[in-house]
Amino acid sequence: RHLGESLMSLSRSRPLPDVTTGSLEALDLYAQALERVRRGNPDDGIPLLERAVSVDTTFAAAYRALAIHHANSGRMVQAQAAIQKAYALGDRLPDRERYLTGGAFHSQTGNSDSAAYNYELVLELEPDHSAAINNLGDLYETMGRYEEALEMYRRSMVIDPGSPVHPYNLMSAARTLGMHALADSALTVSQEMFP
Repeated sequence: RHLGESLMSLSRSRPLPDVTTGSLEALDLYAQALERVRRGNPDDGIPLLERAVSVDTTFAAAYRALAIHHANSGRMVQAQAAIQKAYALGDRLPDRERYLTGGAFHSQTGNSDSAAYNYELVLELEPDHSAAINNLGDLYETMGRYEEALEMYRRSMVIDPGSPVHPYNLMSAARTLGMHALADSALTVSQEMFP
């Protein structure tokens, strides 16, 4: 706005992610990657994230995103390398980003309690932080705390209804709890939103 962009144009565009980087180019690449992931194409975001960390080698959020997307695709060696880089940069991050990075690091290294604690710290700062809510739900589900996982997934669907991940996660926890009608409803929502 201060550089002369019209208010109408600003209101129509998605805001840039609130992450720490010294490079506008890296931030733009990161935002493009998140948009591709949001549209249901997570692997399409990886080359953009790799370009972002080549532009800014201290971009912890981009390394964290790379780690998550590699892990979700079963590429654990690449995921481990990326999360190690993100975690090593944690000291220079604001609290929210440091806790998100800590949560991802501890989750990938198998320390569920520490990961959950980090995501809970994020939620103390920002109670409606969609990624922290979803990731905490994943951890609760892994830890066998299915009712708490289901509550996190319900919250994430309300806060971020356009994500392809939340209905799937809700469906998983609901099936585990024997709540088949709720799981079927989440499946229907998912199929309607993402045919």
